[in-house]
Amino acid sequence: MAFCSIEAAGKDFRWLEHGSSTHKAELRALVDAHRECLPHTASSRAGKEVLFSLYEVLSADPESAVFWNREVRGFASGTCSLRKIEKLIPRRLAIWSKVKLMIFHAIWPVHLLSRLKWEKLIPRSDAGYVLTVGVADRDRTGASGAGALLMAALEDFFRSKKMKESWIDTEASNKRARRFYEKLSYTLVTGDFLQVLIRKKL
Repeated sequence: MAFCSIEAAGKDFRWLEHGSSTHKAELRALVDAHRECLPHTASSRAGKEVLFSLYEVLSADPESAVFWNREVRGFASGTCSLRKIEKLIPRRLAIWSKVKLMIFHAIWPVHLLSRLKWEKLIPRSDAGYVLTVGVADRDRTGASGAGALLMAALEDFFRSKKMKESWIDTEASNKRARRFYEKLSYTLVTGDFLQVLIRKKL
């Protein structure tokens, strides 16, 4: 399965059955946490259906993973098949959700523009791509280090799929996120359209 819950201690993994009632409830909780952590992204602004479809596609895909910690509402998701996932998600959306997503991309197109420019830089094989990371309850007891634990779990997933690198992008102005990734040994590849592309050898 590609969706699991990671304990706060970062040691115990509980894989959830895709399609079960528990799975959907966890996804809905994750979507709420995502919107709270990352409110300004096009996917968050487009509504819950867009995010639910994103995590539903990722959790059903054997080459992708979604890690979720309900206690501190922390999450990390990624894929070893970036281009396939990018094609699958729009197909799952209702027409109105597609329209809303297109509108928000048009209003703030920097992520889409940078993604297009980076097409030749991002490897087509041997690399995992981190899609989302966040911890909604950062100030809660036990939340310290949750983000690093979730990233470690995702990187371990990439290694299990024989990936040699982990890639991620973030806003150039997000100094907190950039410091976080630097501490995890991610290094700058390039920066375009107010976004930066970084990677780490696994």
